[in-house]
Amino acid sequence: MFIGAEQVSRMIALLPLAYGHLRDDLVHDRDAGDDALRAAARPLGHEPATVFHETSSSGLLPPAFVDLIQECRRAAVRKVLTLQGHMTNTSMSPMFLHEILFALAAAVVHEDERGGVVSRRSHHRTIRACGRARPTARR
Repeated sequence: MFIGAEQVSRMIALLPLAYGHLRDDLVHDRDAGDDALRAAARPLGHEPATVFHETSSSGLLPPAFVDLIQECRRAAVRKVLTLQGHMTNTSMSPMFLHEILFALAAAVVHEDERGGVVSRRSHHRTIRACGRARPTARR
């Protein structure tokens, strides 16, 4: 069986996965929210994967967020995308949710604000402020 150069190139150029996290009570159109996260994954150099939908914020940790952590660990996914404000108004602060995700799954959160992704530099500055030694992203 002969493999051509184009096929080899496609096999080598696999992008890492990024999961999404949305709160259904904040999204008017569930499909549009999914599409926004999928569109935000490509500029970050990631392939969009499953979007976890939070239907309620009951309990200490939101149930879909717990599923997200488990899936990030299982699949070794290191990026989680969400829309601005979708990790607020839960029983935990957003920064605490970010830290739990980082500590348990080594994944970082990027918030998409009106179609543009928050810069990596500002995100890393936030993580360093919380005691995480992270390299500064390139401009």
